[in-house]
Formats: sequence, C-alpha cells, structure tokens
Amino acid sequence: LRRADRIRDLIEIGFSTREIRAMRACLSDEGSGPCEGGIEKLTEKLAHIDRLSADLAEKRRAVLDRLAALKDDLATLVDH
Repeated sequence: LRRADRIRDLIEIGFSTREIRAMRACLSDEGSGPCEGGIEKLTEKLAHIDRLSADLAEKRRAVLDRLAALKDDLATLVDH
C-alpha cells in the first residue's frame, strides 16, 4: 500500500512511468526509509523542471517582445 502511495506521489510531481520504473528499488514496501537512488532521481527531476521553466520563461519573453513590436507597428499605422 505504501508503494502505491509513493508511485501516485511521483506521478503527481511529474515522473513518468519509465522514470518510476527506474526507481523501483526505492519503492519497496519492505524499505526501511529513504534511499540514495531516490534522492538522485529527485535531484535530476528538479534540474529537468528548472530547465523547462527557464525555456518557458525565454519563450514567454520572446512572445512579449513580438507582441510589443506588433502593437508598436499597429500604433504607427494608426497614427499615419
């Protein structure tokens, strides 16, 4: 039962089933507590999320720049 809860938690925070499968040694109901492999995988997931977040922030800035340029172009057309 604890294993199922851990798997649900990992899915909720963005782990794929493939990633979870790679962590199976850390998901045993017989485990006595945290496992080093789990810490490593969580650290890797956090780094991946940080990269995705940075990529999205960069894309957001690019969209805002294009939007501002389009509004400026439109304002110029209206002024003429």
